[in-house]
Amino acid sequence: MAAFYNPVRIRFGAGALDGIGELVGTRRCIVLTSEGMQRRGDLDRLIRAIDGRVAATYPSVTPNPTVESATNAFDTIRESQPETGLIVALGGGSVIDTAKAVAAQCANAGEANWLSAHLRDGAPFAQEVAAPPILAIPTTAGTGSEVTMWGTIWDEANGRKYSVAHPSLYPEHAVLDPQLTLSVPRATTVATALDALSHAMEAIWNRAANPVSDALAVRAIGLIPAALVRALDNPDNLAVRERLLSAALVAGLAMSNTRTALAHSISYPMTSRFGVPHGIACSLTLPEILRALAETHPDRAALIAGALGVASATQGVDALYQLFRDVGMAAILTAHVSSSTALEAIEGELITPGRADNSLFPANGPAAARLLRTAYERVCG
Repeated sequence: MAAFYNPVRIRFGAGALDGIGELVGTRRCIVLTSEGMQRRGDLDRLIRAIDGRVAATYPSVTPNPTVESATNAFDTIRESQPETGLIVALGGGSVIDTAKAVAAQCANAGEANWLSAHLRDGAPFAQEVAAPPILAIPTTAGTGSEVTMWGTIWDEANGRKYSVAHPSLYPEHAVLDPQLTLSVPRATTVATALDALSHAMEAIWNRAANPVSDALAVRAIGLIPAALVRALDNPDNLAVRERLLSAALVAGLAMSNTRTALAHSISYPMTSRFGVPHGIACSLTLPEILRALAETHPDRAALIAGALGVASATQGVDALYQLFRDVGMAAILTAHVSSSTALEAIEGELITPGRADNSLFPANGPAAARLLRTAYERVCG
């Protein structure tokens, strides 16, 4: 039986940020953001829109939040504003994921170092979870975190990736304003859009796929390649940025029900060990996984090929590699991983339970290593 559920209320369109005061209402809020948002003036624009209801700001969220950085954010916020009625997250996926980690800690505030104990040792959520609601405002087109219940948290000490997840961590509202994405740098535009493409494709070759997630994923796959290339050619084109943001949103909605799968599993050690940007790491193997999918589930592969506007999975593989050439993936990738030989160091870390086993087709460690090596050599060779 198929099922689809997503409780996030969404506002989308140019200028959407300016109406955020209506969503905040009379509540006092904590604003989480990054130094980049502060420099660009987006934080000031948000504060004006909220009009005096900001109790505190935390403008120090860093990329790829860790157990320690998310704990520090919570501790700082609790010291300055112990009563948190609403968390407003302005930024990319790292900011929104940090907001979820902070909200989870608020819900379990009776325990010191709860986040570490939860992620590393399996400490449960409190039976009565009262996490403060989150209002998510993504400033990149890619992660989909604004419409999911989980946040990615990295563990530098142990070289692992965790997810903090609970139904109470779905944002109350997602406000998507494409104007906020106009100043996103080229490399970030590429990485986040490819992240969204991976969400959509992983939703299709997923054991939890359903007719609604299929429709959303197909829509995203059909939009992202052309919109990404056009955004790189004309980054100030608001209509193109809006198209890319809408594609990332529907990919996130698809993934919010299916979770991710093998491509993401393979990506985690590439990011944790080599520092490869997440969107590059998780999209690299998409063509080779599509090739494998065509052998075991040709109907699902045909769905992706059709979304890409080609007649076969083989042509879909070629189209994806052409997209990677068009956006300069090789230069980004080789800046972190100098050769396919270097990938041997992570061959034993590519299978993450709860991700790899979401795929419709089986893949063990050696098979994943072959997919990765082949994709790297095709892109960078």
